[in-house]
Amino acid sequence: MQEQLEQAENDNPDKKQKWEEQMKKIEGITDGLGKTIDENIKETVAALNLLGINTVGSCDGHFDRGHVSPWVNIESDEAIRLAKTARELELADRTAELKGVADEIINLNLLERGKLVDYLEEFYANRQTPYIKRLVIQPMHWGKGRIASQGSDFWDAQDKETRSKNLPEYQEEMHDFTQFLKEKYFGKR
Repeated sequence: MQEQLEQAENDNPDKKQKWEEQMKKIEGITDGLGKTIDENIKETVAALNLLGINTVGSCDGHFDRGHVSPWVNIESDEAIRLAKTARELELADRTAELKGVADEIINLNLLERGKLVDYLEEFYANRQTPYIKRLVIQPMHWGKGRIASQGSDFWDAQDKETRSKNLPEYQEEMHDFTQFLKEKYFGKR
């Protein structure tokens, strides 16, 4: 399968160049603490971005800190820009105008999240994956979303043994989805 993907990359030099440019761009991204994107989630972020889905945060999942499964946050670029306007309206106590802008932000983010649905549907069409390990779009405030394993919501209720078994399985599922997205991008699927 990896050989077929490499062949698809070589058959599409323009897409391969864009992929390499996107990966280089991702290398330079840091969070508020100055940390770079986790190594094992970089290709997921690149694939989503190149398929037209805007990402704003990610993690490969950690057993001892942070989130318990790989995740990628999805948010519309336009919604991010409108959020500044919403903050200004809120500070100015302009509630009626704020409601309209807030509704627009939510709608833009829902549309952005919606771009993932067809990819997830196709990915799981012939895949036998336990529901708890499946990637889902988790809703967040203002219509934003997070793609993560369904089981990550149950982390706090799981014992240590279950957690140590599940994290690598969640990571493998995200990796497989990433390979699927790369194949979609390079036109192999």
